Amino acid sequence: MSGLCRFFRQFLSLATMATLCCVMTGPGSAQDNNDNTITWMVPGHGGIVSDIDISRDGSLWASASIDGTVKWGAIGHPHFHSIFLDNTYPTAIRVSQDQQWVVWGDILGRVNISAFHPEDEPPIMHGTDGTPVQAIAFLGEDGPLIAGTSGPECFIISPIDGIIRRIIGPVTGVRDFQTSPDGARLSILARDGSASLWDTTEATNPTILFIDPGPYTGALLTSDSRWVFAHANGTLTSRLMHNPGAEPVALDIVTGAIHGLWQDPSGNYPIALTTKGCVHPIGRPIIPDHALLSEGCSDLAIHPSGRMLTAHRNSGQIQLVDLNNDQPSPVTVPVSAISGRIHGFSRSWIDGQKAVLSGGPSVFSIDPLNGSLTAASCIPTGWAGSIAWGQSLLLANGQNPLRALHVSDMEWRHSGDSRLDHVHLVISCPSGTVLAAAGGPEGAHMAILSPSLKQRYVIELPSGPVSSMAFSADSKCLLIATAGKHPNVYLHTMATRSSIPVWAPAGPVRAITSHPSIARFVLAIADPESPHVGTLDLSGFPRSYPSPSIVKLPSEPISVSYAPGGSHLLVGTIDHLLVHANNQTIASFGGELSHVSAIGFHTDGKTVLLGRTDGTIIGVSLSSLIRP
Repeated sequence: MSGLCRFFRQFLSLATMATLCCVMTGPGSAQDNNDNTITWMVPGHGGIVSDIDISRDGSLWASASIDGTVKWGAIGHPHFHSIFLDNTYPTAIRVSQDQQWVVWGDILGRVNISAFHPEDEPPIMHGTDGTPVQAIAFLGEDGPLIAGTSGPECFIISPIDGIIRRIIGPVTGVRDFQTSPDGARLSILARDGSASLWDTTEATNPTILFIDPGPYTGALLTSDSRWVFAHANGTLTSRLMHNPGAEPVALDIVTGAIHGLWQDPSGNYPIALTTKGCVHPIGRPIIPDHALLSEGCSDLAIHPSGRMLTAHRNSGQIQLVDLNNDQPSPVTVPVSAISGRIHGFSRSWIDGQKAVLSGGPSVFSIDPLNGSLTAASCIPTGWAGSIAWGQSLLLANGQNPLRALHVSDMEWRHSGDSRLDHVHLVISCPSGTVLAAAGGPEGAHMAILSPSLKQRYVIELPSGPVSSMAFSADSKCLLIATAGKHPNVYLHTMATRSSIPVWAPAGPVRAITSHPSIARFVLAIADPESPHVGTLDLSGFPRSYPSPSIVKLPSEPISVSYAPGGSHLLVGTIDHLLVHANNQTIASFGGELSHVSAIGFHTDGKTVLLGRTDGTIIGVSLSSLIRP
């Protein structure tokens, strides 16, 4: 049982993985059915998010986490930069207004400056007073940055020349910086709750204009020239930015104590965050419960379009809310976070257990109804290839013969008499009575196996490696796709043990699915010039040779699966989940339903499990995907 406890501890640590979610299109420009959800995601952090930021024009993102990582990239672009900090973790991060620099401060009081493309030059580190960096802000589009620590000084730093000067800041240290939308003013909130207003028209030499003793829990400068303050009791007041000595005016009342204030770079979306993690848009209707977790939010970053990233204080997960849209999100209820790409789902033919393979590499047992992960087992060696159920859960991990997971003690053991080595792919037929495994030094050897892994016979293909395969509904045929310089598709007939080439696709085959009742296969083909899915109908075979029919896709496919009944086809691409019927796209979903690398179904046929490339698993009602 000690091994099982260890696996559960590992699972609990993995469950804190953050998923950074950024928006790529405006509220009215998305072509998806779920316009108010995320339209782009990248893999997140392994711990709680300490700070997030979006550039002033909304094109770049940056994030920091207590796991010691900082990440940044261009919104809508699949690639991003990631740096791990040794023996420290980042506390604040900002993107410069000219989009040239990413700057973060750490717990040791150091300010690190990196070019947006760090391969051009390595990050430069500047020391401050040795106390944790609490806040960072850029002063003007081409100006320097200001860093505030837990000490009594603030540091004006040029990304190019280093520290320019020190200025006397709040005696108790800085809690937060907020710049005005025009860049001419800076609000400094001290750790003792006092607030000071600074003139930053001369960015290298800011001058203090006014001090308000407070105490406040938040302060910001809005686009209508107000200096807004949050009080611990939930009230909001404001002063005039250009006449701060005038009497403050009451603005609003928020339910609950206020933790802080945020706004987007344009100053059009001021937000109050309560100590319980609830969000209150200042001067706008309250966000409905379905749009945001009612509690637990710890940090915000607001996109100029009015979409807001919220970081959850416990899990580190980041989710998106559209402040301009009060319509409910699509039905995506159970969500689990696992480390690494989701490689596939598999259901036991014995007791209905559902397993999921991640790039951790680990195998998890998942409850499809509520998304809970009930057990976890790390793969001892090799990598995450594929899983399938025979008499037990089988694993192909590229370095060993097939392994079987014994659920009673969560231990992996070699099983059966299969002599196939370097197994990287294993599948089972729809009834679970026959398995096929691919491996060998070149990945072109295959073995047909019984559920107990007894080897029935071997298939040797002329080239490899095997990239994907699937059994037909009646288990009489096996369609095999090989990769390499010249991809090929072979049709293997179980009765005659013969394999013939039936197609030479224009690109690699990422996935194959078979129709649940008729002799038909669909292949997801990542043709770089024209991504598509191809259908092979075997109803006339062997009398008539199968000829593929093509349906073009807007982007590269990475997964494909028929829905139960076979009337609908689900295709996961790098930026959408597509629903096809009668060779036509009837629905398209983006955001959190994009980057789907594995598709599975609950035994009741009503719940779809979508495994993403970032390790997120989403449970979706099938009816919400195929609605008219």
